[in-house]
Amino acid sequence: MLLGGEPFTLEATIEPLDYTLDVTIEWESDDDTVVEVDQTGVLTAIAVGDNIKVRVIVTTEDGDVFTAECEVSVTESTEVYLEIGDDLKAVMEELSSVGKTIILPAGYEFTITAPIGIPGSMTISGATEGQRPKISVAREGDAFSFPSEAGATITFENVEIVNTRDVQPANAGHVFNPNGNFEIAEIAFINCRIANFSRNMIRMRAGVVIDNFVIDNCILEDMGNNEGNYGFFHVESGASTVKNISITNSTFIRQGGHLIFYADAVTGVNESIKIENSTFFDALTRNNTSAQWFIKVNASNSNITLSNLILGSTRDAVVHNEYLAGAGATFSATNVWTTNDWTTTNNFPASAGIQNYNGTAVDLFVDPANGNLAIKDLTFAGAATAGDPRWR
Repeated sequence: MLLGGEPFTLEATIEPLDYTLDVTIEWESDDDTVVEVDQTGVLTAIAVGDNIKVRVIVTTEDGDVFTAECEVSVTESTEVYLEIGDDLKAVMEELSSVGKTIILPAGYEFTITAPIGIPGSMTISGATEGQRPKISVAREGDAFSFPSEAGATITFENVEIVNTRDVQPANAGHVFNPNGNFEIAEIAFINCRIANFSRNMIRMRAGVVIDNFVIDNCILEDMGNNEGNYGFFHVESGASTVKNISITNSTFIRQGGHLIFYADAVTGVNESIKIENSTFFDALTRNNTSAQWFIKVNASNSNITLSNLILGSTRDAVVHNEYLAGAGATFSATNVWTTNDWTTTNNFPASAGIQNYNGTAVDLFVDPANGNLAIKDLTFAGAATAGDPRWR
């Protein structure tokens, strides 16, 4: 049984079925602080507990007594359902245990005015039908803070996370901005839209170690488009690192700053980067004069795999760089296309898998300025195989 779930009814069957004497039936629980049973056999979960004996006692009119029993365990539900108007911050921070899935209903919206502390492993999942739930961020600084629990897994699924400030000050925003010693097993964004964070997705300082960071089937818009020198994955100091980065089936529109950036003094080591089936438009954009990087992991001997990508347009006039990794890094590229207005130096290692589309992003996409990156030029050799599948 689930704690807080629906009651369950036990039934007592008298055999043989043609038994004619009158009987009395009683029910009892060995521990009614865990499971209560009423005299109609209805079980109610009171607390978490295992293997509680629930017994039925049948007494015939001539005094014969028969018993039967079963064992009942009560577990805590892993799902927490919110309703429109519920306070997401309060629910997340007051959970008595971790490993929960918080389910947001269609049309739900919550505004963050102070960082939400994530207590530990947790999934925040939006309804799969109707209007996608939205988490609005109306503050400077980060939206969420990391748990102290080592090895936590944090997943956002089918939600929008949008900074809604009309005027973006220079420090208005990371989704995460941890500074300290944290050990996170995995952060995943699945089927999400994330937009308008002026400083980007995550900034890591001191000793932040993330084993896996996953972006899958997401739209990322207007990230990192303010002053500063921040990356979508921005590893700034100490032994911080994202060991394994996976970006799949996703679109980056007006991606400001770097994509993956390890500052020069960082000692943390990246192990792998996989970017597949994704589309980039107006990438590596910055309002200042700092050079921007698509991948910069310093001396990390990373295993880097790029496949089925469209790199369409670097927007402004600053220097754009594609790649810096350790001498022992491995690099492979398959079906990766750049438009004529994707302009870079410090390019990817030479690979037959990187090809040029002889035209601009405007020639290739239907309406890129307004976020429609469907393929317009159907003569493009990668039309059916490259980029985010939603646009093919």
